[in-house]
Amino acid sequence: MSHSRSGIRAAATLLLFALSAIAIACGTDPAPSTAREAKAASTPRARSVTISTSSTSDHGAAPASSTDSHASAGTDATTSTDDAHAADTGGDDAHATTSTDDAHAADTGGDDAHAGPPHWEYTGAAGIVQWADLHESFNTCVDGGAQSPIDVRQAVERDLLNLSLDYSPARVAMVNNGHTIQGNFINGSPGTMTHAGKVYNLLQFHFHRPSEHTVNGYQFAMEVHLVHQASDGSLAVVGVLMEPGDSNDAFDPIWASLPGEEGASVEINSLFDVEKLLPEVQTTYRYPGSLTTPPCSEGVQWLLMSAPVEIAQSDIDTFKNLYFFNARYTQPINGRTIVLDSSAAE
Repeated sequence: MSHSRSGIRAAATLLLFALSAIAIACGTDPAPSTAREAKAASTPRARSVTISTSSTSDHGAAPASSTDSHASAGTDATTSTDDAHAADTGGDDAHATTSTDDAHAADTGGDDAHAGPPHWEYTGAAGIVQWADLHESFNTCVDGGAQSPIDVRQAVERDLLNLSLDYSPARVAMVNNGHTIQGNFINGSPGTMTHAGKVYNLLQFHFHRPSEHTVNGYQFAMEVHLVHQASDGSLAVVGVLMEPGDSNDAFDPIWASLPGEEGASVEINSLFDVEKLLPEVQTTYRYPGSLTTPPCSEGVQWLLMSAPVEIAQSDIDTFKNLYFFNARYTQPINGRTIVLDSSAAE
């Protein structure tokens, strides 16, 4: 009996050992036989749940991480945008000072130290139709009621005082200011223009292609503006229309001194007589207008020569290679009277 019990115990032990081996091989936990074994066996199951939770968390963390990445990218994007904006602003501001000063100088011959609104152009995002959107000081370009240039038509002939022009040959530097080619007088104004009893000093001259003013809808090849300023700061501009024809020696020193790069300056190698740029017949269309570039300030007296001058087509092409288009479109007349001084040539 004792032997029999011993044999049964041994067989049971062998059977339990075999079952454990089979369970391990199959990857399943055998049922715990004691509370201690149950507690020990619960640990892997708890770890398994933890892993599952962690896996869920990892899955949840992926979007969070992705969101963080996105947020980081968004932050970077914002930074980049800010940098780009700063670059644009800085670029515009840096260029604005130069360009606005150039524009100011182009129109008035004013102080180049004048700081002002942003860079403008004739075409593109900063072109003519966007001028008023570039800076509040440009609002007159859209809101003004006496803007230039205009299409000259239905002019009223009147017997007016002749223009009195008193210019002397002078040293001139031709400057490429980014908007036009401009002639600056090195030793100050070379003379005056007297209109309606008021004396104006000649500040500078510059060119537009094609002409800014038109006559009965006809647009000329180019136009040159002689900008004058009186002692009270008021402006008067003498405009000369230019069309292709015979070669004109008066312009030769200019075409020989055209600076090709923005900011460049070339001095004409001899004294230059500005009066030779004018036509022989000096009757003028007269009307109150504005600057033709930003800020489009009004109160400018315009005196447009009614007779054009001829220049060689090759000269026009030379300018075109530098400035293909730098002319403002004609503006509404808005009831202004255009007067032709019919007696000016007498």
